[in-house]
Amino acid sequence: MSRNGELVKKALKDKKFDEAAEIYFSSSSTTNIKAHDGDIASFSFADTSGLGTRVVSGRKMGLSFTEMVDETNIADALGKARENAGYLPEDEGCGLFESREEKTYDRFKSADLHKVTIEQKKELALKIEEYARAYDKRIINVPEAIYSDVTNERIVANSYGLFKAETASLCYAYAYLMASDGNDTEVGFYFQGEKNFADLDPGKIARLAAEDALEKLGAEEIDSGRYPVIFSASTASSLLGAFINSPGSAFFGENIQKGRSKLEGKTGQAIGASHISIIDDPSVFSMGAASFDDEGVDAAKQYLVRDGVFESVIHNIYSAKRSGEETTGNGSRGYSSPLSTKLFSPYLEASERSEESLFAEAGDGIYITSVEGLHAGLNQISGDFSLAAKGFLINNGAKGKAIKNITVAGNFFELLKNIVAVADNNRFNDYAEFSSPSIYVKALSVSGK
Repeated sequence: MSRNGELVKKALKDKKFDEAAEIYFSSSSTTNIKAHDGDIASFSFADTSGLGTRVVSGRKMGLSFTEMVDETNIADALGKARENAGYLPEDEGCGLFESREEKTYDRFKSADLHKVTIEQKKELALKIEEYARAYDKRIINVPEAIYSDVTNERIVANSYGLFKAETASLCYAYAYLMASDGNDTEVGFYFQGEKNFADLDPGKIARLAAEDALEKLGAEEIDSGRYPVIFSASTASSLLGAFINSPGSAFFGENIQKGRSKLEGKTGQAIGASHISIIDDPSVFSMGAASFDDEGVDAAKQYLVRDGVFESVIHNIYSAKRSGEETTGNGSRGYSSPLSTKLFSPYLEASERSEESLFAEAGDGIYITSVEGLHAGLNQISGDFSLAAKGFLINNGAKGKAIKNITVAGNFFELLKNIVAVADNNRFNDYAEFSSPSIYVKALSVSGK
């Protein structure tokens, strides 16, 4: 057990009151390196940690936190949380996880990151920039060639006897660059995240970022109309994730209870095409992968949508108690923030079809490879979205010329029903909030020239 774990256990054992109490501890060690113009432009290493407490007194819950993690400050935080509970109104949702489980996990910890030197990390960032600049003479600038890694420790313990701890780590790198043909300038981006340092590929990162920019050069405008649309895997991930795995998600119990979800009362009903399944699997390695939630409840694979049918409302303990249901193990909090809800590694289930087969089925249409304005251009309650986009025409089942200055509009709930087909190209190592393969939508409104 780590020193932090020992401090947490001792604090709960030594607390000077009878009310149920919980301690949430988190720490992170982060490295960030940026290469530019053949040199290391910036380097930083940071350690941060903090601890949050919750105390339940009757039907009231008080919170407090500290960034000074020692015996005195933990005891003070517990006492302040108990005191704060007295100032709050009663709430039937207040409660902690009543469990005596004791488990420690490290399955998401890198096998090699602790062996990698700072010089090796710097060299990887430098290689990304070097390979990107050498890929094509039209690459005129590489503003960001980045390497980063983070190691986290997380502990949830309470006075019922619960103690769960997990250490996890990941590393990632990306390139953001600019290309120009003398008349037009475009940007390109590619991100790769991995559990192990050895799996990062600077050549691949540079090449795919460069190709992303180069293929968009010479883009043209198109007429407005309704078009069959294929969203690339990364764009589908961003669009769907903005509705499914965000604080305003219609699938979260807390939003349903507040009247902020169109899915209220629709459990067991079809809300999407019959071949659509949306899954959250915490065991899939991603930015959010975890063995337990931030209340100490084991994280488990679950279907939000199975074969088009809305199957699971996502709950933390608070929203579950208010609904008279069991938590789904999706509580989320930081040491200084209140309880909310999260998904871990959510994704749209892929098929065995290639993206090219979706092109062939569409025949003619639009292939959208990027969208902008996700936060301003959508309404999570109604599901409506209108987003600036770029991409390519699809002509006779093949990717055609690049297009620009378009706006794609639709509705998330209608889109789920109108997904004609999905591809096989989920990417879990881009660490998006949601992972989707490319999707083919029957028709969407597109504004052009």
